[in-house]
Amino acid sequence: MKIKGMKRNSLDIIMTDLRPVELPKIFTLKFFYRYLSQDLNAAKSVVAGLNVKQKDPFGKEWHAAPLKYHIIKKNNELREMSLPNPVSMIEVFCFIERYEKELLVYLGKDSFSVRRHKKNKSLYYRKSIGNKLLYEHIDSEDRKAMQLEAAGNYFYIEPFCRLDKFYKSDRWFDLNRRYKHFGKIDFNRCFDSIYTHAYNWIIAGNPVDAKKYTNSHILSVIDRMLQSMNGSITNGIVVGPEFSRALAEILLQAIDNEVILELENMGYLRDKSYNVSRYVDDIFIFANSDEEINVIISKYVQCAEKYHLKLNEKKQEVGSLPRVWFEWNQLAGIFVESFNKKFFYALDDMQTYLVKGRNLLKANITSKIKNQFQDMIASNLLYKDKIVSYAMSTVFNKIRDIHSEEEDGYALFREGEDIKTFLGFVDMIFYIYSFSPTYNNTEKVVSIMYLIEREIGEEAFSQILSEIALKYDYLFDSNLEDLVNLLLLFGCCGVELNTYTEHKIIKIMKKNQNPVLWAVFLMYSRYSEEFQKETAQCIEESIRKFTAKIIDFQNFFLYEHVWWIYIFTECPYLSDGVKDEMNRMLGKVQQTLNKDTASCTAKKEVIRFLKNRNYPYKFINWDIQKEEFYENIVFSTFDRTIFNTKGEDGWDHGTEGY
Repeated sequence: MKIKGMKRNSLDIIMTDLRPVELPKIFTLKFFYRYLSQDLNAAKSVVAGLNVKQKDPFGKEWHAAPLKYHIIKKNNELREMSLPNPVSMIEVFCFIERYEKELLVYLGKDSFSVRRHKKNKSLYYRKSIGNKLLYEHIDSEDRKAMQLEAAGNYFYIEPFCRLDKFYKSDRWFDLNRRYKHFGKIDFNRCFDSIYTHAYNWIIAGNPVDAKKYTNSHILSVIDRMLQSMNGSITNGIVVGPEFSRALAEILLQAIDNEVILELENMGYLRDKSYNVSRYVDDIFIFANSDEEINVIISKYVQCAEKYHLKLNEKKQEVGSLPRVWFEWNQLAGIFVESFNKKFFYALDDMQTYLVKGRNLLKANITSKIKNQFQDMIASNLLYKDKIVSYAMSTVFNKIRDIHSEEEDGYALFREGEDIKTFLGFVDMIFYIYSFSPTYNNTEKVVSIMYLIEREIGEEAFSQILSEIALKYDYLFDSNLEDLVNLLLLFGCCGVELNTYTEHKIIKIMKKNQNPVLWAVFLMYSRYSEEFQKETAQCIEESIRKFTAKIIDFQNFFLYEHVWWIYIFTECPYLSDGVKDEMNRMLGKVQQTLNKDTASCTAKKEVIRFLKNRNYPYKFINWDIQKEEFYENIVFSTFDRTIFNTKGEDGWDHGTEGY
């Protein structure tokens, strides 16, 4: 059904596309989003500021510091992530208001990409009643009312929103049969290497001519906006938000099309003599000779270097087809089959519970399974994160099936099973997880724990989790920012780590000085009033130490230390004294914001939000309950979005990149 006069609310992009998924579940943008949505004059006044006659409405006045942190990615490497500053979020909203149609034109250009952004037609803005926005689905069969926080990514991504969907598609298998040779390449630290000025070169062809283009051209605006989002830096763009991937596509498409043209001039016809399929910066090349593969790779090298991008020579692969692409997957499948056989019943009319409890108490069985898993990891170290993810997803889905049965009587454990069986099962899950405690795998283990607690009850689960916390304390030798939701799980369940591990975590946090990590640890420390006060004192010392370095209030938002104020300005566990100090600083900043421009108005709105007592929580949900935490974990999707998309069950059924 086509509905006329409908429009997606541009503010939605703040919730859907501007935060990395790899953040603790107490971090939220919903209060900031609601503030801007419910006070529509605030959003309108910012956009109105773009009409002021100034030389560069998207210029350096928008520059603001993102929050930088690190997570473990492929091959156990640390990847720097960025959470854009709230000022930058408003800037992106303004950009969408002004340039969305032009952006979609660029994103819709033909290229090698198998991940294209298009207008999302699944959700439309209907009208406002009072200060609330109402939404509805186009599908007339769906009668469910859509509330303010609505469903879906801002853009619709097709044909493959995840890499694993490409690997499972008919297109993938057709390419592997149609051609005789392949090449696999990617860009070396792609997002970190993108030079923002290169967007001007797309239209100009060279840096000299690029200077002739006006500030209003969309690619010039993208250049400056990417600098703003990254705190004035031109080398590299922020990593994490889906919006960054959308803008990166424009540059990568330009490289694709130059390669296409170069190959056409040599007589190579796309989809005839060769095929290239690119998923973000992963490039798959198919041809009928190794010579053709090498020619295509050389053209990519040539065209990418014009934009200051280089291929990662260490990861380059060439070979003949057919080939074994995912050998680790086959081994993981064999392990899961063995795991299921040893520990799970196949439910039928004679059996209504899943776990073979007695086997969990037999050392010869559990040790054999652990050895099998350990040996598999040892022979596939480069893929250990994928193997662990595969195993955890399989276990979760099997357990979830029990809890989703419509008929009564199905259970995870047999009635009368004792605590030793429960502990044996949880220990097996944590043993697998311990080989790769990445952010995504942490979410999986927490989701499994949620289903187990539903089955055995809060008291028994808390006892088991306490023992697990002591046995697997070495997990916190890993990257702490990948473990934030495990720490939150312990905090929500009142589980204590040993004193040595707590001191180790504090030492790491004092070194990293990530205020979001401190917020998580403060929530964890609630099991002891005295310990929580000690943690709060450490945080207050850091707040005073870092905010004292903010001396130029006109450039307040360029200081990375502003994040201490964003995170803790209304924290209920800190003293009134330190909160008053932060509030007074915000007042001083407010006095400097006296220009009639969009950027100045945006900064004023951020300050007003931080000082607004109608929103007692700002970017941290200090009152999060265990049930809400679980729901946030279990129903978060792989698609970098807070919203659940219509028709999705909300669980990551595959591992991106395998």
